Amino acid sequence: MSKAKKRLLIIFGIITLFIVILIFSLNGIVAGIIENKVDAFLEKHPVKHYRLTYDRVGFNLVNRSVRIVGLTYTPDKSYLDSLENSGFSHMVPQIKVGKFIVTGIGISDAIQDKVIKINHVKIKKVFVTLYKIKGDKPAEKKVKPEKKKSTSVIPDSVKIKGINGIVINNILLNKSKVEIVDVKENNKILENDEMIIDISNIVLEKSKFNNDYLYTDVGDIRFEIRNNVFRTGDGLYEIAFDKLYTNKNDELITIKNFKFKPLYTKNDFTKQLKYQQERYDIKAKELLITQPDFEKLFADNELHIEKVIVKSPDIGIYRDKRIPFPHFKRPLLPHQAIKKMKMNLEVDTVLIENAKFAYEELTDRNVKPLYISFNDLEGVISNVCNIKDKLKTNNKMRLSLRGKMMKAAPFELQFVFPMKARNDTFVFWGAVYGKVPLKIFNKAVHPASGITFDDGYLDKLTFKGGANPVYSKGEMTMLYHDLALTVDKKEKEGQNKFLSWGATAAVRKNNPIEGKPPKTAVMFYERDVEKGFGNFLWKTIFSGLKATMIISVNSMNKKKYKALTTPKNSDGNKKKKKWPWKKKK
Repeated sequence: MSKAKKRLLIIFGIITLFIVILIFSLNGIVAGIIENKVDAFLEKHPVKHYRLTYDRVGFNLVNRSVRIVGLTYTPDKSYLDSLENSGFSHMVPQIKVGKFIVTGIGISDAIQDKVIKINHVKIKKVFVTLYKIKGDKPAEKKVKPEKKKSTSVIPDSVKIKGINGIVINNILLNKSKVEIVDVKENNKILENDEMIIDISNIVLEKSKFNNDYLYTDVGDIRFEIRNNVFRTGDGLYEIAFDKLYTNKNDELITIKNFKFKPLYTKNDFTKQLKYQQERYDIKAKELLITQPDFEKLFADNELHIEKVIVKSPDIGIYRDKRIPFPHFKRPLLPHQAIKKMKMNLEVDTVLIENAKFAYEELTDRNVKPLYISFNDLEGVISNVCNIKDKLKTNNKMRLSLRGKMMKAAPFELQFVFPMKARNDTFVFWGAVYGKVPLKIFNKAVHPASGITFDDGYLDKLTFKGGANPVYSKGEMTMLYHDLALTVDKKEKEGQNKFLSWGATAAVRKNNPIEGKPPKTAVMFYERDVEKGFGNFLWKTIFSGLKATMIISVNSMNKKKYKALTTPKNSDGNKKKKKWPWKKKK
């Protein structure tokens, strides 16, 4: 190699080394400037009740990126302690971020237009802990004076001086984890595996009042969560979905392949329990939810959703009654539970499409569990609301279902829940259509009652009734023919021939009997307050089935109702009870 070429190569090497040293020096200088700015900002704008810290700041001139390492956002312990002594519930966040990287900063736009344009924000190893705190002391009711809304501040805005706007093309949270911790019980309510959160097109614009406030333009924001798997704190379930995404233009939140999945088989699930409880196995192909008013949600604790669509849900519920029953529980009826919610809730419509539902129940006396199923379900729930002012105009929650029972019998069922009724009454009516063999109901009827349908056909069944949290009453007309049944004896397994003969002799084999009008039976059931709405409804309908087939049961239902509900006048005569499903003439 000639001396000239060697000299040129040395010069080139020196220049390259100088540039590298210059870049590293500039990176260090700019990183120091940014770090000083961050420290000054944190000192000037401390976050009340929280500590915001970081380990170090880095800068890369080549790709115009800033990196913050070891970022933490931690609540003060004294603040957490004060919340425990309050009378309110709180959800307090703690956030730890491994790396916060901002890439592709538009320097010229920042200098000329005072608009910060960022190509990509990548946040690695995000760990969010939400502390659930329920104050021990009862909250005192205080009447707060109404505050006048300021016209100079936009809700959900941020105050930044000297900047006209911020544009971020993409924010990616990688290896993100979330957990919810009950502070009082010192255990995890919910935790998840690593998930990915992807947000695109974030724009913060100058307030229309031309002050220092910037507000979010959500018009084009796209939000997506992938690979999400949560585990419940009791270790019994995982909650998962393939993807959750939303686009403001569509005004929908979409959840793909939702699962609420038990982590144990039916037998192993039971071994984890101290008391009886249902084992849920829920899947849904797709959930579509209209976007709520987030400003109203955060400001007033009021959630309003226009429509929820549940596509192809598959719901399985299993209960093992061989373990102790939780006698301390008092389940609420649906409308009672909604009224007692702490959050103000309004859901206009819930649509259920192509659903499946199955319930199984295992008892000591039966080898095979009680089983009842519904297929091809279509349903509508409307006016789910507990906001007092809005209940003045429309206070009735309605539920309508139709489909096939035991894969063979078409049915329809409707409920009306008056949300303002003081005694929490509701009314219901429905029908099951034939012609179907009565044997198809044996999986549900036999484990519950010991009755087995040997022959006969259901032609049609209609019922209507009303109920409150104490008892239910109604009327049922069950049309059938050629009924034959047997009844198990209670002491041992097998059939009691005498009891079977007696039951068969006492039942109506046909309804209607030839030449006579159909018999209408009385439904009546005094609720077991330790059990829920499903048990209440089933026992009410089953009381009508027995009263139709066995004549003495019908008379017994009438006597029970009169004994429980009919008060006496001063003269000793009984008052006549009116029921809400009885229409006034």
